[in-house]
Amino acid sequence: MQIEIDKKVIKALSARSRVKILKKLNQKRYTVTELSKALNLSKSTVHEHLSIMLDGGLVEKHDDGHKWIYYGMTSKGKLILNSQFEKTIVLFPLSVVAFVSGFYSLFIYGKGTIVSPMMARTTAISYGEATKDSANLLMAEKATSVAETMVHHDPANLIIGLILLGIAFFMMNHIYQTYKNAKINENRYRID
Repeated sequence: MQIEIDKKVIKALSARSRVKILKKLNQKRYTVTELSKALNLSKSTVHEHLSIMLDGGLVEKHDDGHKWIYYGMTSKGKLILNSQFEKTIVLFPLSVVAFVSGFYSLFIYGKGTIVSPMMARTTAISYGEATKDSANLLMAEKATSVAETMVHHDPANLIIGLILLGIAFFMMNHIYQTYKNAKINENRYRID
């Protein structure tokens, strides 16, 4: 069975409080008052979150004619919650950001920073010698051609880039494994 993930479902899972409510409802049915006490939220806040999740089809009302209305999870909500879908909603954008940042850092490393002949000369001799012999430094600067400019590759960019790419690939692998496990467990819950 396939679950249709639309804007309403994504909105229902986009707040941490709603995910906490879903996890509580995964255990048993609750009233608004019970949920507000268990999660330390106001009743109006819980009711608003439940309305959004009702609209997304993740939660259903159980009104059996008594004084209280209980809320429980739908089979769609159970499938999404048990497949750890909410983690993939957060991990996917983070993995894209990590990948782009890592690639950019490697690009900066490969491009390098151009060091002027003056900077190259002063780094070749100590700072004290440069201040003592400033006349000779100016003469050497004039004699140095543009071809002698140096390109400096900062190893920190290489390290950061590789780490970010590793994190991005790790997160993408986790998303893939979650998707693969959801496919295996599809028949565990039936969607009405």
